[in-house]
Amino acid sequence: MSNVDSRVAAVLDRSNQHADSDDEDALIAELEEDESSMAAFREQRLQQLHGELARAKAQRNSDYGT
Repeated sequence: MSNVDSRVAAVLDRSNQHADSDDEDALIAELEEDESSMAAFREQRLQQLHGELARAKAQRNSDYGT
């Protein structure tokens, strides 16, 4: 069974009163409104990239792989 985000599941579980494109539009609108989770994801990704760049710089400075 696939893991579906709770917001996505809520939109998909609604009765099919509208066309699929309307469901997609509603889903996109709800996801855009959820700014707090996007901000948290953005911060997490920035920290991950910072760590990767720091590791690459340390490896380059120590002549890693040469």
